[in-house]
Amino acid sequence: ERLFGGGELATGLREDDSDSDGVAEYYESDDSFIDDSDAFAAADRRDAAARTTTTEHAGYFAISGDLATVEAPKPPPKPVKKKPRAAPNPSGGPTAAQVSALIAQDAALTVNPANPKRGDSAQRYDRYKVATSARQLIELGASRADFKNDLAKGFIALAIPIPF
Repeated sequence: ERLFGGGELATGLREDDSDSDGVAEYYESDDSFIDDSDAFAAADRRDAAARTTTTEHAGYFAISGDLATVEAPKPPPKPVKKKPRAAPNPSGGPTAAQVSALIAQDAALTVNPANPKRGDSAQRYDRYKVATSARQLIELGASRADFKNDLAKGFIALAIPIPF
């Protein structure tokens, strides 16, 4: 009533008074010049705050004055999940140390003559697919990563087992 200018608090008139025209004279709600948007926005903000604010006491109650509120507790922080370390060699292919050992031994091998690759690695594969040993494979343009990948995928077959 205070906010909108009507009722007993603003006009001094009660609803049961015979002179009810006093309210209409005090506040003209049909006047297009009066802009109530600020009053309505303030009421909406107040009502929204009342609906979303936690109070000290639960339930329904009547109160005059300011409503005692409690700051909502913050949720506990989520624990940081550590990613499990990948197995040293999840694909079952050789490790970098094993590839180095094969090159040092100059292990005999055969390369699949059909080129299963694309792009730059396909061009390198065409150069080294004629190799018959690990060192020759590297000399013909294969990288250590190519050697490791091709062993893991079965494009290169070794005459000896991979050293541990």
